[in-house]
Amino acid sequence: MPTTPSPPSSSPESTAPLIAALSAAECWELIEQGEMGRIALVDPAGDPEVFPVNYLSRKRIVYIRTANDSKLRHIRSHPAVALEIDGADGALRWSVLLRGTAQQVTTEEELRESGAASLRTATPTHKRYVIRVEPTAVSGRRFRESDRTALDAPGPRGARPRPPEPTRPHPIPHLPPFSR
Repeated sequence: MPTTPSPPSSSPESTAPLIAALSAAECWELIEQGEMGRIALVDPAGDPEVFPVNYLSRKRIVYIRTANDSKLRHIRSHPAVALEIDGADGALRWSVLLRGTAQQVTTEEELRESGAASLRTATPTHKRYVIRVEPTAVSGRRFRESDRTALDAPGPRGARPRPPEPTRPHPIPHLPPFSR
């Protein structure tokens, strides 16, 4: 007896648009759940730099622990920064970008109230300083993971990369040894 294919799944993952913008509230929910991201800074020469960071969010302010290193020097000369976090919910991926102004936290009261003093970092470097990022904008998007890697490969449109055909090695020509 012939079987009929089952109808497509109607899970949220299968009915989600290819790319959907996230609301500010959705972005903040993802920021507040996260703990690892990348901060983009501008160095004193005007060149961009990106660093992985552990962070926490309190009252829509982001706090990052750091050593007395280039991150602190960079925000003194160029306080505009961006923080990107991303992740997955099943087959759905998401990315959030927070833009803002960064400065070093200098009061014990803010350290205590933010909880940044107890923020753990993934690196063994001792980090006794805290950076506060006050957001000026937040945006994000959610998208389904593509299964079209072959179609996204570089090359002529519609061309698919092919693995090289296996070949046998050619024997090295040789002559018999000279006889004396």
